Amino acid sequence: MSSLAAIAVADVAGAVLAGAGLVKLRQPRAFASLISGFGLPVSTARARVVGAAEIAIAATAVVAGGRAAFAAIAVVYAAFALISTLSVTRGTSCGCFGVESAPTTWAHVMLDVMFAAASLIASVGSTPSLAHRLGKHPAQVSVYVLFVGLGAYLSVAVMTSAATVSSLRKRVAR
Repeated sequence: MSSLAAIAVADVAGAVLAGAGLVKLRQPRAFASLISGFGLPVSTARARVVGAAEIAIAATAVVAGGRAAFAAIAVVYAAFALISTLSVTRGTSCGCFGVESAPTTWAHVMLDVMFAAASLIASVGSTPSLAHRLGKHPAQVSVYVLFVGLGAYLSVAVMTSAATVSSLRKRVAR
């Protein structure tokens, strides 16, 4: 994966991370419930702090760029991959997207791993600011924004709907 492609995928990861952070600010109970299920002390206030941190990390990486910010996204998604793996084995929701989150699936884990890998690759290369990545040509800006927005939308759709689609597919196969 080239550095530019890794940065583009890491920007998608940042957009998903910011969206999950916003949900944790508005609906912290699902995430707090997940973490307490692992025996860790968590309150809705702490879940909101996690959400705010996710937004800050994502905004820094996507807008300002920088190796440390993309490395932080890689670490966050590596942790998410671990949490998601545990959630799959327990049959629970990840709590990422609030009360509407479906049970976590292996597709969710794979996206977490892909986002961690792309962010890690982005962190070792040149990581310019968003303004530099977008360029000056309006078509280039439009295509990049469309890519990141559509990538984030589809990623969240997979993370929140894969379990439902899988169960429907099993019913139809019977």
